Amino acid sequence: MKLWIEQILSMVSDWQAPRWAGPIFVVAEVGIILLAAWLLIRLSRRLLERVIGLSRQNMKMPLDPRKADTMLSVLLYIVRVVIWFSTVVTILYHLGLGGTVGSLLATAGIGGVALGLGAQSLVRDYIGGFFLIFDDRLSVGDFVTIGEVTGTVESLTLRTTQIRCWRGELHTIPNGEIRKVTNMSRGAYWAVVDMAVAHEADIERACRIIEEEAAAWAAENPDAAAEAPVVPGIISAGVSEVVLRAQVRTTAPANYGIERALRLRIMRRFDAEGIEIPYPRRVVIHRKDSE
Repeated sequence: MKLWIEQILSMVSDWQAPRWAGPIFVVAEVGIILLAAWLLIRLSRRLLERVIGLSRQNMKMPLDPRKADTMLSVLLYIVRVVIWFSTVVTILYHLGLGGTVGSLLATAGIGGVALGLGAQSLVRDYIGGFFLIFDDRLSVGDFVTIGEVTGTVESLTLRTTQIRCWRGELHTIPNGEIRKVTNMSRGAYWAVVDMAVAHEADIERACRIIEEEAAAWAAENPDAAAEAPVVPGIISAGVSEVVLRAQVRTTAPANYGIERALRLRIMRRFDAEGIEIPYPRRVVIHRKDSE
């Protein structure tokens, strides 16, 4: 038995791999390194999903799913970059290109500084998008105002926010430029209707009509009206008109269809009751000089 073992060891030590075996071994080793990197990324994903899931369960206030997904995507992106960069460096060292790797790292350091200076706006967009989603300032489907743009959020990514206006225009806004967000889709909403009547009209009667129509609308839509309608009365008075206001606190987010429906009811009632609406007028005083 001992003799057999010695013969096998002697054969192994004397065996010389053929020339074609060297490249195959190198390719196999590189493949093993790439497979290990892929498995490590998969394992990191599972681990991050588990950690974030446990965090959501243990928090007193549950973490919003969109926030959790955003955190997961950002952390996975960082993990992928680190793992693949380390994998490439390891493969180059394994191929005997250590000096080349050093030169590449030095070049990458200089290029990274230049790229960082040139990509400041891009980095700002990604950071702004991360906190925009994490702070839950808006989400897809919300009716918002950002700067001078008002519309419905159609797309929200880490880099840009897309808003569709009522006429169909699609505005793409870099997240790094978003400073103020007015979200009209969170909580209840005040439907405000201003109606102008002429000075000659019976103002008190017009107020009663507005109150009656607003109350009738609230009675017909009990699920939409959170409170009884309020008619503050005269809001302003101009040269030819007096502006009266009706306001209803609704249970739904911003919905201008409620204001349009209420305005139509009041206009029809004004026409039926003979309440005059204002129209431009000019008073001309003709003075005849005495002879």
